[in-house]
Order: sequence, then structure tokens, then C-alpha cells
Amino acid sequence: MARKIEIKKIEDTKKRKVSFYKRRNNLLNKEKEIAICCDVNVLFVPFSPAD
Repeated sequence: MARKIEIKKIEDTKKRKVSFYKRRNNLLNKEKEIAICCDVNVLFVPFSPAD
């Protein structure tokens, strides 16, 4: 059974950016895996209000 964690905004801007880029990189890897496994084109558009 999964742990229930409280989801809240990361107040420190630097930590928030680090978290965003880590998640973005992990999602990019998943995108590549899906594209290869399913032989399809995939479009992934990461969006950050800070950018």
C-alpha cells in the first residue's frame, strides 16, 4: 500500500526549480521509453511558470 504524503507547494524557489527539473528529466526518459516500446511519435511539453 502506498504512503499518503501531503502535497504542498515548495516555498523555496531554488528547491522548487531543482524538483521541477528532476521530474522533467524523469518524464523525458519515460517519453523515450514509450516512443521506443510502442513505435509512436510522442510530444512532451514541460511547462514551468518560472521560465
